Amino acid sequence: MSSRLSPAVRTLIRQHVHSVGGLELLMLLHAERDRSWSVRDICDALTCPASWAEARLDAMADAGLIQREGDRWRYAASNTELEQATSALQEAYRLHSREVVRFVFATPGRDLKEFSDAFRVRRRER
Repeated sequence: MSSRLSPAVRTLIRQHVHSVGGLELLMLLHAERDRSWSVRDICDALTCPASWAEARLDAMADAGLIQREGDRWRYAASNTELEQATSALQEAYRLHSREVVRFVFATPGRDLKEFSDAFRVRRRER
C-alpha cells in the first residue's frame, strides 16, 4: 500500500500526523512557510473549529514541526530531518494523495487519539 511513500514520510505520519485534517494543516503551513497564521486564518482556510485547530497546532509545536509567534503560527521544522520528511510528504501528497490518505487512516490508534484529544483541557496563557 505505501510502496511510493519513503520511510521518512511513513515515520512522519506515524509519529505526528494523526488525521487527514492534521495532514491538511501541516501541508497548509508547509506550503506557505514564510507566512504566520492566526488560528482564525487557519480555520477559514481549512473550515475547522478553533478548538480543533488549537489542539493540532499545540501538538505540532510540541513535535518541532511548527512554531508559535505570539498569537500566530508558522511552519518551522526544528531540524533537518523533520524538514526533509515534511518536504517529502508534501511532494508525496501532491503526487499520490490517495496513498498518503490511506496510510494516515491505516496507522493504528488514530481514531482513539483524536477522540481523547477532543476532551483535553487546555489552560490559557496569561
